[in-house]
Amino acid sequence: KRIKTDPPPTVADTQSLIKESVAVLLNVDELVEKALATNVTYPGSENGNTFQRVVEKWAQDMNGEDLSNDKFKHFPIGANCGSCEYRLIDDDIDKNSGFDVCWSKTTGLSKEELRSHPLVIDLFDTPKRTINNLISQKKYFLSNLEASDLQPQNEKNKKNSRVNIESPGEKISGSQRQWYQVLTARNATKNSTPQYILREESMKREMASWEYPLHFIDFETTSPAIPYYFGVSPYSVAAFQFSHHKMIRTDDGSVEVHHANEFLHTENGSNPNENFTKALFNAIGDVPTNGGTVFRWSAHENTVLSSLLSSSEISCLLSVEEHAALSALLNNGSHAMIDLCKLAQNYIYVDGSG
Repeated sequence: KRIKTDPPPTVADTQSLIKESVAVLLNVDELVEKALATNVTYPGSENGNTFQRVVEKWAQDMNGEDLSNDKFKHFPIGANCGSCEYRLIDDDIDKNSGFDVCWSKTTGLSKEELRSHPLVIDLFDTPKRTINNLISQKKYFLSNLEASDLQPQNEKNKKNSRVNIESPGEKISGSQRQWYQVLTARNATKNSTPQYILREESMKREMASWEYPLHFIDFETTSPAIPYYFGVSPYSVAAFQFSHHKMIRTDDGSVEVHHANEFLHTENGSNPNENFTKALFNAIGDVPTNGGTVFRWSAHENTVLSSLLSSSEISCLLSVEEHAALSALLNNGSHAMIDLCKLAQNYIYVDGSG
């Protein structure tokens, strides 16, 4: 039996329906003039400057100037610096960095200090408000922090709440992971060997539920703003490649890993989703029936498979049995894929990581 829906349009259908290009020439002179003449604000900006004037001033200030001179007086720093593209963390101290200029001018710290110690903006999964508060207290380095600085707000008033962050639990909480970053920063030396923390017993309990063989899958997809095919919405997923590795347990108790399957769409002009889904079923579709455990990293594979199975384009190509088998691998399914990223977050910490 198959789920009855309208078949997807062919490439010929698409070409016949699109008479003209979907791209057109548009005069944007008016928009550009408006952008150039509009006043802009940014951290440390002066009121009343247009975009064009700001760019001209930056060019005058920066062109051929020594970034360490007193012309550059005020550089507001904060959580937004965590994504600064001008930050250098390499050992070449002779290279200039805009990040170093901002932080040096505001904090008085040297470039050498900023490059050699982890900063509070490197804290794992921390609200911007918290980081900005720490910076306002002049706590610039991870090594400056105490456990109380990291305690979630809803736990700060609990009795013995400080013990929660410093004492191991079944899982590594977000605040504990931050505390481990602080300890790493305090204890690190230039040549120290990275250490790791593993919630071993908790991990063993998790692994006890895994059924061999173990399947590891990885998808490659794209979601273009302008669809490749008629009848497809903007940003719809196109799944064009996956890899599949398999771990089996042998009779002597050892394990073997091998590359089991792969898919790469190479047919020009056709939607890859159909062949992708069929190939995926052929690779791991027997897991709900014959046993095994499928692993992914983060939410991507679950999101993509859910999207494919909910589309009429794919549903009309799969039998009811095939659709049900792949659906069982989704979140809340009978054989839901296991997220290795979540396992790593819950049970493993490595020095220097977030």
